[in-house]
Amino acid sequence: MKAGHMARVASAKLPEDSDSTGSGQPIARSKRSSKINVLEKIENLPIAAYWSRVRRLLIGGPMMLRQRLNEDLKMAMRDKDARRVGTLRLILAAVKEQEIAARGGSGDADVTDDQILLIMAKMVKQRRESVRMYEEGARMDLAEQELAEIRVIEDYLPKQLSSDEVAAAAAKVKQELGATGLKDMGRCMGVLKDRYAGRVDMGRASQTMKNLLT
Repeated sequence: MKAGHMARVASAKLPEDSDSTGSGQPIARSKRSSKINVLEKIENLPIAAYWSRVRRLLIGGPMMLRQRLNEDLKMAMRDKDARRVGTLRLILAAVKEQEIAARGGSGDADVTDDQILLIMAKMVKQRRESVRMYEEGARMDLAEQELAEIRVIEDYLPKQLSSDEVAAAAAKVKQELGATGLKDMGRCMGVLKDRYAGRVDMGRASQTMKNLLT
């Protein structure tokens, strides 16, 4: 699949008789060969890294969500919005941390939009737990700080699934995979995680799926 795609990318992006801007001017063969060599070098990467690198090579720049986070951070700094600046820096630091961990493991340092959504969903969950503890300890000032950060993070998250929607999604995955027991729990949760990244509390989804499989 990759080999065929590489050939189509090379031919579509680098026509033999014209440049990549479509101006109709001849393109130097050395330049064309150089770009094809870059494509060939990324051909053997893991599939997630492969598609990410092809995207970057063809359209340039970082992933869409990460770019938005960086641009919004600059705007918040200009507006002197300290809470938003601090929260966005925390998100970007968490993304960078995952990149470093990936680089030390599989070597794939690219973080996808779905992975960023999962990072932010986890941050929201952690803060909700902190809010509960602060409220129990009558520290409403600290609880409000956590809630303010949650509001910033949720600006970037898709609409969350309701309890009924989570139950329906879990039932659909169970049926699609032909799952019959807890031995299928891992497969089912893997599909839910990929399909609904950032849109559902995985702890709640896990309990729902477990109930369906028992």
